[in-house]
Amino acid sequence: MPWVIPTAVTALLWMWLYQPDYGVLNYILKTLGLKQSLWLGSVDTALTSVMIVAIWKQMPFTTTMLIAGMQSISHDYYEASSIDGANKLQNYYYITIPFLKNVIKSTTLVSIIENFKMFPLFWIMTQGGPINATTTLAVLTYQTSFVSMDMGKGATIGVLWIIFLVVFSRLFNSVFKEESFV
Repeated sequence: MPWVIPTAVTALLWMWLYQPDYGVLNYILKTLGLKQSLWLGSVDTALTSVMIVAIWKQMPFTTTMLIAGMQSISHDYYEASSIDGANKLQNYYYITIPFLKNVIKSTTLVSIIENFKMFPLFWIMTQGGPINATTTLAVLTYQTSFVSMDMGKGATIGVLWIIFLVVFSRLFNSVFKEESFV
């Protein structure tokens, strides 16, 4: 469900959970006798709070990709390894992980790029605050272009952001390139 819920709805839902006066999380903390938090209003907790929401939103995609990758591994490999006397840890290390390597690589890269595009989540929840604690490149681009009305500087930030993502993607792919079996 988190993946198909629109980002704006997700942000509003979590803002309600994080609300300092009547939010569910502070109610639970109060009930347990623990110190309540400002969550999105504190420089110390704002970024972590939004990151939790971003992870919650992306988890179904990652899980679906990994499950699909695991289902594509033939059971013959596991059967052969059990005949050879391999235990579950060895099966995981020598069969599951190598066959999932490309799925993990692709899913990780897509998730990293998706996190760079989390503008609506950060903007709705914090608008880059408090004191720029949650200002991402997307938020900075928006603030510069449309709040400060400096379109040139905003476009420059956007272009540099894209160049950074392309370079990062190339480096990521070269570091985790697949070995050839010649």
